[in-house]
Amino acid sequence: GVSIGPGVKTTAVRNVHTQGELTSTGNSFDLALTGRGWFQIEGADGGTLYSRAGAFNTNATGQLVTVDGANVIPAITVPTDAVEVIVNKTGQV
Repeated sequence: GVSIGPGVKTTAVRNVHTQGELTSTGNSFDLALTGRGWFQIEGADGGTLYSRAGAFNTNATGQLVTVDGANVIPAITVPTDAVEVIVNKTGQV
């Protein structure tokens, strides 16, 4: 009584880029995108990757990095004596 069929097969892959809910994380370096847009991240091979994940921190030299330590492009270095970092709606720091 065992029936063996052809199995399953992927017919299509869809990327869904819908806006999620914005929540405060308490981390002053976390950013959120509203509407269209991507953060540019430097990949391990030096290439550019694109992400909408905005969980960032600074490394030992003050450079803005992802939680995995990948550099944000273009490089943004936060001075140690900075009181506040402001990013406007067009992405200017």
